Amino acid sequence: MRFLIDQKLLTSHPDTMLGRMFAMRDARGAGAELVTPNERDEFVVADGTTAACFRVALEYYTHGQMRCPPNISVAELRDACDYLLIPFNANTVK
Repeated sequence: MRFLIDQKLLTSHPDTMLGRMFAMRDARGAGAELVTPNERDEFVVADGTTAACFRVALEYYTHGQMRCPPNISVAELRDACDYLLIPFNANTVK
């Protein structure tokens, strides 16, 4: 599954993994080695995280909170948040 995400949305949360990665890419220029697009000019991030779980994690970037739906376990969302460096607490998870 593909997600189209404005890079500014990610960099507006600099303490997260994606925020850091894309901020470093901006600081180092389009050829930054840490974050490089694939042959389709896409970035592959959160490998191993399900699309459904990644979609929930993206809610943090857009709303500052995430709602854990019944089809995703709290443990799965917590693991994704740990990997993505997204805060997982009573203020961010509903």
